[in-house]
Amino acid sequence: ENMDKLHTRQIMQCIYLQGLHYKETAAKLGISIATVNTLLVNALKKIRQAYPDITQNIILFLLLSDKKR
Repeated sequence: ENMDKLHTRQIMQCIYLQGLHYKETAAKLGISIATVNTLLVNALKKIRQAYPDITQNIILFLLLSDKKR
């Protein structure tokens, strides 16, 4: 559980702040690409549930950003 929280934070930083791809993030953290995907999907679900009013704007911003995932 705590390791998942740590990895989730690191995944978010790698992908959204550093602009790394899933494969690069997985290699950097020593976890599988599937784990990167699963933890990221779960984190985004929690964010959407916790902040329903601003989630649409965040998603739109991420989709329109020039960094490819």
